[in-house]
Amino acid sequence: LQIVSYQLKNSKTEITLKYQGEEYQIESPLLGEFNIYNLCAALLGAISMGHSFQELLKRVSSIQTPPGRLQFLNFGQPYKIVLDYAHTPDAFSKIYPFLNSVKEKRLITVTGSAGGREVEKRGPMGKIVLESSDFVVFTMDDPRYEEVDSIIDDLIGITKKKNYQRIQNREEAIDHALSMAEAGDIILIAGKGVDNYMAIGDEYLPYSDLEVIESYFKNKKKDTL
Repeated sequence: LQIVSYQLKNSKTEITLKYQGEEYQIESPLLGEFNIYNLCAALLGAISMGHSFQELLKRVSSIQTPPGRLQFLNFGQPYKIVLDYAHTPDAFSKIYPFLNSVKEKRLITVTGSAGGREVEKRGPMGKIVLESSDFVVFTMDDPRYEEVDSIIDDLIGITKKKNYQRIQNREEAIDHALSMAEAGDIILIAGKGVDNYMAIGDEYLPYSDLEVIESYFKNKKKDTL
């Protein structure tokens, strides 16, 4: 199975595949280059289980995007909001090339790093986030027993860049990023995806990025009435 060519768009991916000497043009709702490889691996796995390649291709267009995985949210806003679980240097290095290829203006990121684990990833991850974003809002992400500012310090490192702000409270950080968004921007809210908790100390408190975003637009609608 060969990937002949592809076009990355912000609502679909157009792909030309070659299988057993024949070329096929398909449209996938999965976004980003990495998802082309994921799709091809899934196709080959299904073929090895006896499924017809042609029948599989008919189903590609109806694939549902996994919640919290490069999930575009639409509340009628003139900019794009992307919810994603990205919380490692590898994940960010895959998602940013796609988002920067489809952005019209700025790419603004809201992110943090979990406390009590993987301290060594923070510096490399923060470097990628700062270099790949036009602006970053660093915030909490399951801090557990660590101080949020200390985690953010690790993410920022010794960079000379000034394209960031720190807002400890994640809900406030998301609201701030959305309030500064303009038409054509992309707001990436990364780290927690559709998790429904925030780990603080030894407690798992109810929390949802998606609910925070929904609440922002509900309140904005009320303000305009």
